[in-house]
Amino acid sequence: MIELIVLFFALLLSSASCYVSFNKNLHDKWFYIPVGLTIAIITNLIWYNSTKLIGDEKKIYIFSLVWDFIVCLVYLFLPLIIFKIKLDKITIFGLILMIIGLIIIKIKN
Repeated sequence: MIELIVLFFALLLSSASCYVSFNKNLHDKWFYIPVGLTIAIITNLIWYNSTKLIGDEKKIYIFSLVWDFIVCLVYLFLPLIIFKIKLDKITIFGLILMIIGLIIIKIKN
């Protein structure tokens, strides 16, 4: 259960980081770098504490795959939805490979 809560916070923090990264109006603000660093530090603290709590290598491996999948989806879809960026063929191909990889790992374990 704690893993789901942590993954929810990963989703929120990734969304905030993505928004700050893609929002060109924020790039010139004085707080752009401090906000990005703060989000990165909090995200890494959550990551290391959650892997410490999980403890089991196989569970950490699956947890890391889901964590990475969430981050990739956020950085793929948030710019599409908010900033109206278009997908190209290579991005779609990469997304398909990522999904296939996660399915294979889940079936294998």
